Amino acid sequence: MYFSQLDSDKSGQIDIEELEVPFISLNLCNSREQVRQAMTAIDKDNSGTIEFDEFLNLIKDASSSKAQVKRAYHQDRENIDMLRERKNEKD
Repeated sequence: MYFSQLDSDKSGQIDIEELEVPFISLNLCNSREQVRQAMTAIDKDNSGTIEFDEFLNLIKDASSSKAQVKRAYHQDRENIDMLRERKNEKD
């Protein structure tokens, strides 16, 4: 769904012209050059465009990173709670 919204010319690929406005509007990038750098990181086959499989990998990586952050946050919360309990036991 998101891929097809970004692929405005329905070519099956997302190029810099299709990505520039959304990335800058969402404050993911500040300039066309930053969009180009982001595309280079996503474009694994160096075609100059993002194909659907590359887009899926980006989404999977983002989801995985989000899950890792959530796990770390919950682990930190558990550690803080445990330290508070220990401190309260000493008092």
